[in-house]
Amino acid sequence: MPVVKVTDIAYGRLQSPSLDEAEEFLINFGMVRAERTNDALYMRGTDPEHHIHVTHLGPPKFVGLAFFVESEDDLKTFAKLDGASGI
Repeated sequence: MPVVKVTDIAYGRLQSPSLDEAEEFLINFGMVRAERTNDALYMRGTDPEHHIHVTHLGPPKFVGLAFFVESEDDLKTFAKLDGASGI
């Protein structure tokens, strides 16, 4: 049963043991670096959003997805679900 309607995907999150290799791959995929820290890489596309992909340093794995919703009330509804993080 749906809780709220997702309006779009904000960004995907992965982990990689090499941020250099992840960045090279994503550049070849058409993305551009938005920001890089010691343990995370933020890549953007052609739209104005800061980033559409985050790679965290660590063992290779899928971390999750971030979504856009219609309103802050929808976000608060999600935050009450079991296992959800706070806003």
